Amino acid sequence: MRAVGYALILQWIPQMLTDCTEGLPVMSTKSIPVAVIGLGAMGAALAAALLHSGAEVRVWNRTAEKSRALHDQGAIACAIAEDASSGSEIVIVCVSTYPAWRSLVMSSNGQ
Repeated sequence: MRAVGYALILQWIPQMLTDCTEGLPVMSTKSIPVAVIGLGAMGAALAAALLHSGAEVRVWNRTAEKSRALHDQGAIACAIAEDASSGSEIVIVCVSTYPAWRSLVMSSNGQ
């Protein structure tokens, strides 16, 4: 069930971006820098789907090893969360707890 869910997410994201812009001026994810902060199961799947759609993706995770596979796929791996979010028009935060989210928001570098 878990693999099916992730496969559906990976297929759904590019379509969702298309559906959201229906009736609006055409906007391609290729021109929008996107940051994904938190590379657990959901964050990694979202970043991979965005990379697959051609978006410029910046990634950050407290555990740097999780950024490597996405970097190999074309993501820009950042040393601190602030580097990932600066210059990005969209920032997706996928962390598992409120304290983790709060530490990202309240600190200047996500450490």
